[in-house]
Amino acid sequence: MPYQGRQPGVGVRNRFIFIATSGQTSFSGADSNGLTLKYPDATYTDVFLNGVLLIPVTDYAATNNTSVVLSSGAGTSDVVEIVAYDISSIANTVPVSGGTFTGPVTVGGTLDVTGTTTVDALTATGAFTSLGIDDNATSTAMTLDASGNLLVGKTASDFNTQGFEINSGGQLRNSRASGAVAFLNRKTNDGSIVEFGKDGSVVGNIGNAGTDVYFRKASGAGVYCSSTAVLPFGAHSLGQASDRWSDLYLSGGVYLGGTGAANKLDDYEEGAWTPTTNGDATGALGAAEGRYVKVGQKVTVWAQFRVTSSFTANSIGGLPFTVGNLFTISSLASSGVAITSSADVTTSVTETSTTIGFFLNGDVGTSHPPNTGANVYRLCLSYLVA
Repeated sequence: MPYQGRQPGVGVRNRFIFIATSGQTSFSGADSNGLTLKYPDATYTDVFLNGVLLIPVTDYAATNNTSVVLSSGAGTSDVVEIVAYDISSIANTVPVSGGTFTGPVTVGGTLDVTGTTTVDALTATGAFTSLGIDDNATSTAMTLDASGNLLVGKTASDFNTQGFEINSGGQLRNSRASGAVAFLNRKTNDGSIVEFGKDGSVVGNIGNAGTDVYFRKASGAGVYCSSTAVLPFGAHSLGQASDRWSDLYLSGGVYLGGTGAANKLDDYEEGAWTPTTNGDATGALGAAEGRYVKVGQKVTVWAQFRVTSSFTANSIGGLPFTVGNLFTISSLASSGVAITSSADVTTSVTETSTTIGFFLNGDVGTSHPPNTGANVYRLCLSYLVA
């Protein structure tokens, strides 16, 4: 085998020098320099007697790697020199064309990998860079645990621990304190930002149309958070017979049956009201109660009361809403019949007030001050507010 030279601190050849005694044939152990004789293979060992190279087997025997035996005894003070070459092998290498390391590999400098590398376990104490990963962190930035969970910002799979996780079951788990948990940003054009699927098919999405946000099914039906309510127009219901919405709170009105001003319902109210004497000088009421329903501008009231002290004037007060002016009220809508046990009484509201006037038998010229002669007054009438 050719001589491979030396590397710092590594010897490939050892020289042993023995000073013989008269007739000495066996040489072993420590030489004259204190070096213990050993050689890895007799094939790679040379023996010299007073500078003359001896012939293996013929002039000496070297069989046990620790001694050399001369065929003939040496003379006194003869110099026996034994040169042993180390066996150097490079068989345990990986060729440049590729191969497999079966044990740990320690790299003290930079390791550049340009092809595919399969590693059972990799520990990097400094920055780690590959074609797909560039980790310049000074502490653990990402963990791939034994269960196949990828953890970023945390070291254990736990939904309530702050950080990001992709677990082996296909779930994304994000947790963050005091801030938005996810930020999704669609660029260039409008459309889906998040899509939801079932068994490989898209069933719905959340997206944008300009600065408006929508929630819709794959078919296109959905709710837009904008001035547009449900698309496509007039084709879908909000809820269904078996899955109905609860209360609806609006700051504006509802358009029913059309989109014109005449179709807008901007107020609906139900409640109670209490008839009063309207400051009458002598009148007094008992067991007075009333109800009302207001739909848009139209108010319908019901009331009943007893008169415990007869009135001087012919009106009571307490209507829940001020009556509109003459241009917003019709005689039919502003009149009604008060039923008593003694007589029929016509009623009429007074514009821009909250009072009801009483007249006998439809004659608005004949006042009827409420009195104790009737057991009970019951009335129902409708009027318009301003």
